[in-house]
Amino acid sequence: MLIGYARVSTHDQQLDAQEDLLKAAAQIAKSQGDTDHYQVLMARSKNYRNMFDPSTRFMRSSV
Repeated sequence: MLIGYARVSTHDQQLDAQEDLLKAAAQIAKSQGDTDHYQVLMARSKNYRNMFDPSTRFMRSSV
């Protein structure tokens, strides 16, 4: 299992839920004083922005 990695490959998976879990994991890291993992996890929780195609207004696949 990769921590900090969100992927939606089926219709029943929800990106919002995965993003929320990444943010929660980041907050746990921050509360433990682990700022390195906090920053990595927060950056990964925003990675969906790299998949958005403004010309089509849809998300592009990672394949």
